[in-house]
Amino acid sequence: MKKSKLLSNLVILLGLITLIIACENPTATTPEKQSEEYTRPVGVPFMVKDIFSNYESSNPQYLTVFQNKLVFNADSSFSYKRLWIYDGQNETIEAPWATSDEIYDPKSFVVWNDILYFETQDNFYESFFWKYTGTGNAKLITDMEATRHGIWYKNKLYLSQMINNNESELCSYDPDSGIDIIADISGEGNDSDPQFFIIYMDKIFFSADDGVTGHELWSYDGVNSPEMVDDIIEGSDSSFP
Repeated sequence: MKKSKLLSNLVILLGLITLIIACENPTATTPEKQSEEYTRPVGVPFMVKDIFSNYESSNPQYLTVFQNKLVFNADSSFSYKRLWIYDGQNETIEAPWATSDEIYDPKSFVVWNDILYFETQDNFYESFFWKYTGTGNAKLITDMEATRHGIWYKNKLYLSQMINNNESELCSYDPDSGIDIIADISGEGNDSDPQFFIIYMDKIFFSADDGVTGHELWSYDGVNSPEMVDDIIEGSDSSFP
């Protein structure tokens, strides 16, 4: 009886060991059932698509997540950049409404309230601002002039906007009330060219030229006037942050 019970326990133990090994390495016993999901090893880089085929570079830039998809611009020919969309599974696709030879180079993507805002240029290097809801065609925001470098902050879009005499200054955009000039940093007749906006410590930080110190680091809290954080290269020379 004791030998029979010992043999039975040994058989059970061997069975448990076999089951544990199979669970830890299922492909070891059934390699033919390996899922297609594992055809690309985890952690190994791979090319999603050769957008500009042959030996040319597509130069994908401004990668932004919008509605669980990746949007970016990339070259698809020698003459202009296009808007591309990638859903993580299918090949990258070119937005069908972004194929005009006159409007191209989408960039400065900003997502707010589930809407994608972005800048484009035409053949004369004039900038335009668009919004895209994720369906249908993108729509031009018609009450805005040449625009770039937008960022959403405290329920408004802050951006570099062309105003009087083609000056590029710090402005805000509210979908309900339109454009407001926040500050003419460089003074009338000069171009402060604010750009590279980012939010840090509950303020907008950006690069701008006040016409005296050159392009230096500035900040804006949404209430008080913009102020220069530091004249990194003293005098009229620019540090170009």
